[in-house]
Amino acid sequence: MSPNLHSLFPVFQQQLEARVKETGEIDEHLIALPYPYLSADEKGALYYWDAYFVNLGLLRLKQVEQARRHVENLAYLSRRRGFVPPNNLKAQAQIPELPLLPWMVRDLYRATGDKDWLRRLLPEVTAEFNYWSSDHFRTSDGLYHLPEVQLPPDLEAAAFSRRLYADAAPRYAAVDLNALLCRSGRIIYDLQSEADTVGDAGLLQKSEAIKDALQKLWDEKQQFFIDRPLDEKTAPAARSLSAFLTLFTEIASEEQAAAMQKQLSLFAAPGGLLFVEPEACRDCPSSAAPEIFFVIKGLIDYDFMEDAADIGLNWLKTVHDAFQQSGTLARRYNVLSRSADTAAPADKGWTAGAYIALVEELGLD
Repeated sequence: MSPNLHSLFPVFQQQLEARVKETGEIDEHLIALPYPYLSADEKGALYYWDAYFVNLGLLRLKQVEQARRHVENLAYLSRRRGFVPPNNLKAQAQIPELPLLPWMVRDLYRATGDKDWLRRLLPEVTAEFNYWSSDHFRTSDGLYHLPEVQLPPDLEAAAFSRRLYADAAPRYAAVDLNALLCRSGRIIYDLQSEADTVGDAGLLQKSEAIKDALQKLWDEKQQFFIDRPLDEKTAPAARSLSAFLTLFTEIASEEQAAAMQKQLSLFAAPGGLLFVEPEACRDCPSSAAPEIFFVIKGLIDYDFMEDAADIGLNWLKTVHDAFQQSGTLARRYNVLSRSADTAAPADKGWTAGAYIALVEELGLD
């Protein structure tokens, strides 16, 4: 018998509201932000990727004002740095995080229709895109790679780049980064057109160039998008869920999407999906909400509804059952044992937000 998945919505809403941090507090470790935000760990920081998923939940709960504050805070960080770091911790302010700000601004604009607000936010969104798509990160064949940075050992990086945020990260042209950049350019162009009736055609040209270059990451033999080493000394990358960002961003062709859908069985697990194919596994059982959400949303967009529903229900039931047992949400879940990954850091919000969004996306009771 399926659990009442909606029954946790009020509980998650209460937990999210209890995490609001006032920004007037003086803290030697945090960059002060202009608006209150939700934080769920002992450091009291606002986390970029968590804010994206928290906002998905907040908007579905009609908490538009708090979602707006998160976007304003992230835009403020972009204004200071030219990019958005993973959080507002001073020690990590020089580290760029994979860009999701265009999606967040688009979601808020769709919820409010406020063109004045959109016009005010567009410069920061555009600056982040220009940072990531600059020649500094561009390879000779038009793809982009992650920057070389010294990462602190406790950084919980964006889920889709955890196999990249390591010493070898800049030596791969990353599927997820390039897919996000390709779609970001189009989203920003559309938002510019909404705000001022005309968009920057250069954004579309750059997007199309990245889309063409992305085909170099398509492995015809394996029928999958795979991160490509930038030199012969770097080991080949394994198949991973990061490839499904080409579905989430609607860049994959219908044929490519169908070929990848047929390989979902490689990652299948009782509680969701493994992150990489088992042969390349380091921490395979541990999967996080972003990985699951992007795959499912991509499958929905390409009309693979049966697979989306099966995977989504498995993950949602895992989160639901683990919460019923412990009363807390986990940052990651062991999708083999269908249990919370107690070795992972505490949840900072993305689990609750993705849970609410997926229940709604799948049309579940």
